Amino acid sequence: MSIIEERLQARSPHLPPPIRLPPGVVFPFALVRVIGRQALISGHGPQNHDGSLAEPPGKVGQGVSLEQGYHSARPTALSIAAGFLMHPAITFPLVIPITVGPLSSHR
Repeated sequence: MSIIEERLQARSPHLPPPIRLPPGVVFPFALVRVIGRQALISGHGPQNHDGSLAEPPGKVGQGVSLEQGYHSARPTALSIAAGFLMHPAITFPLVIPITVGPLSSHR
């Protein structure tokens, strides 16, 4: 087991369950997509402990303060880790290309 896998598994009791979207909301993409040894991760935002989306929705500087964005960063990272670990095609070692595009929450 790799160091990364050990650390993720050690934190798994603190990871949120799979995301629960509000009724009628459907993502037109996969949250985690595996292509060969690469994982493409998108669409994650902060989650509550029950898997529901956390407040406040929006973008930093456009309805969300810098402080609110700062407090949303950790739950977003845990949401990404949970989605990553729950994907059936994830095997280690894995290459995760890091590309950051426009970031926003569920609004």
